[in-house]
Amino acid sequence: MRLFPTWMRSRKRHLLSGLCDFLLITILFLKFNELEIYKNSFLIFIQVNIYWISLSYIFGRYYTYEKKYKSKIFIQALKTSILFLSIIFIENILNFKNPIEFYLSITIFSFLVQCSLNNFYKKIFSGEKIWCFVGDNRLLKNINHELKMSRNNSQVIPFESFINMEKNDFESFKKNIIGFLIDENISLKPVLKLMQFPKNKKHQNLNLLNWSENILQKIPIDFYFDASIQKYFNKSNKNHFQLKIKRISDIIFSLLLIVITFPVLLISAFLIKLEDGGPIFYTQTRNGLNKKEFQIIKLRTMKINSENNGAVWSKKNDSRITKMGFFLRLTRIDELPQLINVLNNKMSLIGPRPERPEIDIMLNKNIKDYFIRYNIKPGLSGWAQVNYPYGASIIDSKNKLGYDLYYLKNFSIFLDFLIFLKTISLVFNARGAIAK
Repeated sequence: MRLFPTWMRSRKRHLLSGLCDFLLITILFLKFNELEIYKNSFLIFIQVNIYWISLSYIFGRYYTYEKKYKSKIFIQALKTSILFLSIIFIENILNFKNPIEFYLSITIFSFLVQCSLNNFYKKIFSGEKIWCFVGDNRLLKNINHELKMSRNNSQVIPFESFINMEKNDFESFKKNIIGFLIDENISLKPVLKLMQFPKNKKHQNLNLLNWSENILQKIPIDFYFDASIQKYFNKSNKNHFQLKIKRISDIIFSLLLIVITFPVLLISAFLIKLEDGGPIFYTQTRNGLNKKEFQIIKLRTMKINSENNGAVWSKKNDSRITKMGFFLRLTRIDELPQLINVLNNKMSLIGPRPERPEIDIMLNKNIKDYFIRYNIKPGLSGWAQVNYPYGASIIDSKNKLGYDLYYLKNFSIFLDFLIFLKTISLVFNARGAIAK
């Protein structure tokens, strides 16, 4: 067992970027505070680090850019400037009493460090990673399809074509091979060939399930054939201590969000009523933990009686969505009333998205093991929601199920925190809430 989970190992760049900012802030704080970081000063030091690093992640400063050099420099400068203005605003509210030169120094040096790291990442990590697939080539088509949808720059080639290459091509490819992807349902013959293949110490041998977790950050439903697969996705039910922490966190953060966003809810309610005079709230039956039905409550974003003909997925340029509703969906403000369901223990802040029972029945007929996703409480946001665009079809639901299965298998409070930050980032960038 590896020390770090797959979602953390795949974010080495973000962790290194955050660590560099932490060290930079530490050095500058020692300089400006004349080595006296005690009592209240130490608390301020922690607060500055949390705000700067968290907002840097939310604003996307720790992502690498494949655009032209001038473009990525401009984007980094713009986001760093916004971060500087944000932390000055927070400083005034919390009365940190740090000199403006301190924040300006962090801004300038962090900008230079992140630009340098970005160039370093591009040189070290931009090369294509090649995996050899040992198994049924019919499955290879699904694997390459999943890779196209992901942001990973890996390439998967069949093992048979690799070993039959010309000598020069073979030696060139062998240097770029990072591992072997093995279908556990194949015959013994290809495996024996693989055992005879000269590998270096860096090569990894992964089965399809582990490879999916490591590379795709999801577990596609078509990638396994084990009849007892459900045992892999019950981890969340065994983590009683973490579930208790999750519940306490749900209550605390829900109460805070209700208090903070209450003025926004009032204004939104007024504008909804003003637009067409219809009801402010919208209730709907959804499936929850263990498929137990409950009522969700949201701000109304569709025209009155828009679903008289039955449940229908939202689609691109959906004429049923009101003008105010489009804005509420884009910013996810319409989801805020569901915090009541979190307090009532019907939902969690983080978990698979709850679906309507009538749609779930249809999806279960078309997608294998679909109802596994209800082994844990549904959430306002989740691993599928932050990694895949708004779903509006059976294919979308099948793809999102792969992310839900990954979340069930890798559930932890730390993964929930990452999803929470990614959700804020999506809201800030107004992405992922509208059907494409």
